[in-house]
Amino acid sequence: MSSKTRNLSLENINTSYSNYSVMANIDIYGYMREIGGTARIDDTDFMKILRHYGRDMSDYTSHLPLRRNSEPKARNTLAALIFQALSDEKLDKILPILKFIELSTCATYVQDDIIDDQPNREGDESTWKRFGVNKAIIAGGLQTFLGFEALKCLEISNDTKVKIYEIANTMWQKLWVGEGFNEEMREGTTLNEYLNRCNNICGVMFDSVAHMSAIVANANNERVKLARDIGRNYGIAVMIRNDLSDWISDISEHSRALSKKPFEDLRKEIWTYPVIYAMEKGDDASKKFLSNAMQKNLNQKDLEKITHIMHECGAFNATLDLITKYKVKAQSSIKSFPESLAKERLYLFTELLENLRGYRGKF
Repeated sequence: MSSKTRNLSLENINTSYSNYSVMANIDIYGYMREIGGTARIDDTDFMKILRHYGRDMSDYTSHLPLRRNSEPKARNTLAALIFQALSDEKLDKILPILKFIELSTCATYVQDDIIDDQPNREGDESTWKRFGVNKAIIAGGLQTFLGFEALKCLEISNDTKVKIYEIANTMWQKLWVGEGFNEEMREGTTLNEYLNRCNNICGVMFDSVAHMSAIVANANNERVKLARDIGRNYGIAVMIRNDLSDWISDISEHSRALSKKPFEDLRKEIWTYPVIYAMEKGDDASKKFLSNAMQKNLNQKDLEKITHIMHECGAFNATLDLITKYKVKAQSSIKSFPESLAKERLYLFTELLENLRGYRGKF
C-alpha cells in the first residue's frame, strides 16, 4: 500500500470521497473478491450430502451460492476485516463464520425474491424463477440449516461456541421480525420505525457477523462493542442504500449486486425513507398525489410524476445524506481500533456505501 493510502484519516475519508474513490475500488474490490473466494460452499460435505437425498435437491439449494462463488461479499468482507483488525491469527479460524453468513445471506435472498416477486438475482434467474416457488422455499430452509452446520466446525471452546450459536439464533429471530414488519410498513410509517426495520432486516446480519468475529478474535468487551457498532451502522446504511436503489429504473445495467425489478417497494405501497421524507416535507398537493398513487396499479406516467415529486422535495438527496450519517457512525467506531492495514481497509470498505452518489442523475 502506498504511503498516501496508509496516511488516510477518518477526517480525510469523511470529506474527500470523490478524490480517492478510485483508490478504494482498486484496494477493496480486490480484497472483497479474495475473501469471497474463501467462503465457497460447493466443496463442503454439507452440499455433498444433499446429493444423496434427491435428484435435484443439491441443484436448487446450491444455485445461488454457486452463482455467488468468488464474488465480492460485503458481510464476509466485514467479518474478515474485523477479525484481522483484532487478531494476528490466520483467517482460516473464522472460515466457518464466513460460510455461515454467506449461506444465511443466500437464504434471505432466495426468500426475499419470492416475497418481492423478483425474477432475477446476481445477473441470473432467481431460484424460484428457475426451479419454482416450492423448491425455492426448501432451498432457503436448507441454506439456513447448512449455515448453522458450518458453525459446528469452529475450533473454539464449547462455551464460546454456545455464544456464537446464541448470536446466530438471535440474528434469525430479528431477521424474521424485520421481514414481518416490512410487510406492514405502509402509510404512517415513522422514521424510527423505518430505521428499526432497517436494523432488523439487514443491520443485524452485519452486527452478528462482526460480533462473532470479534469473539473468536478474543477481543475485550470494549472492542467487541466497537465491532458490533461498526457492523450495525454499516448494515443499516446498506439497507437504506438498497431501498434507494429501488428508484433507479435501469439499476441492473450498472450493478449486478443491486440488480432487481425497480419500484417494487412503491408498487407494494411500502414506505421507505424517500416516501417518508416526501410525506413530511412535500407540499399538500404532492402528498395527496403520492398517497393516492400508491393505492393503485402504477403506470409509467405515475412513476415519472412520483419521481419528480421526490426530486422536488429533496427526498433522494436526504436519503443519500442518511446513508452518509450511518457511514460516519461506523467510521467513528473504526477510529478506536488499533492501527493496521485491516483498519485502513475498513475505512475504505465503509466509504463504498457512498457509491449511489455516482448514480445521482439516474434517480
